[in-house]
Amino acid sequence: MRVRPKEDINPYLCFVILNLENSKNQIKEEVNGGHLYPQNLGNIKIPLPPLPEQRKIAAILSTVQEAKEKT
Repeated sequence: MRVRPKEDINPYLCFVILNLENSKNQIKEEVNGGHLYPQNLGNIKIPLPPLPEQRKIAAILSTVQEAKEKT
């Protein structure tokens, strides 16, 4: 399934948040019979600061990820 975040969500930060353990647990709760339906995605709570702050956080996380990949 492909997820397209709204314009007020930084895509990279959304990706990182959805891969956190808490988010994965929420997703598991929304799965019905092995399927995750698009209408159930709205039930997943993602805490988001304002977009400018999201961009700063995403830039920091991206830098950390790049450094990890180099080691």
